[in-house]
Amino acid sequence: AIEILLPDVEEIKKFINMLNKRSINSIINILNIQKTELNQIKNRQIFKRPFDKIYSNKQELDHLTFKLQSLMKEKLTLTKKQLEILDSKLKSINPKAILKMGYSIIVKDNKTIKDSKEVDVDNDINIVLYKGKLDAKITGKEEEDG
Repeated sequence: AIEILLPDVEEIKKFINMLNKRSINSIINILNIQKTELNQIKNRQIFKRPFDKIYSNKQELDHLTFKLQSLMKEKLTLTKKQLEILDSKLKSINPKAILKMGYSIIVKDNKTIKDSKEVDVDNDINIVLYKGKLDAKITGKEEEDG
């Protein structure tokens, strides 16, 4: 009756062998999976040719640097032209430039005269020229409407 309850020694050995084979197969499968993953990692382009990425990035940096320099030169040229235009405009409204063209400024009592109504005959005035000043006396005048 005990023989029926206790498994046969051969059966136990077979069971242990089966468990041992399963364990070995599981370990082999795990190792194969890890080996495949390692090969996939090794075969990635970055690991095959690691300097390609560095070279590619350097080329892109060189290109962007050149482009930035070109844009900066272009902006500088544009700004220089704008400054030249502004300088020309400023010079054209400069009183000295206007006087240089032959115009003059009439002054009476330190006030600029803009209208003949602001002076009378026999008034003393000063005439400011590009080079120098003149003292003058009003000997006659004509008034203009407008």
